[in-house]
Amino acid sequence: MLSGNVYVLQDGNSMRAETMTYLVDEGRFVANPEANQQVESIYLVEESQNPAGPTPTGPNPLPGDTLPDLPPLGS
Repeated sequence: MLSGNVYVLQDGNSMRAETMTYLVDEGRFVANPEANQQVESIYLVEESQNPAGPTPTGPNPLPGDTLPDLPPLGS
């Protein structure tokens, strides 16, 4: 568990939150923002993964929501 304005950068993808827990066995993060703030995440998507254009996204996740699975750090 990391806390205090956490910033994670992996392969051009990044995430910033007040606290972040990395679930090693699952290869994913659970991020929580500071009070009255939001978690910021930037994911790079290669064109070949979605040739039809951007996929519409739903509403912003709430504090404590989980993020999409990511490969383990260093892979």
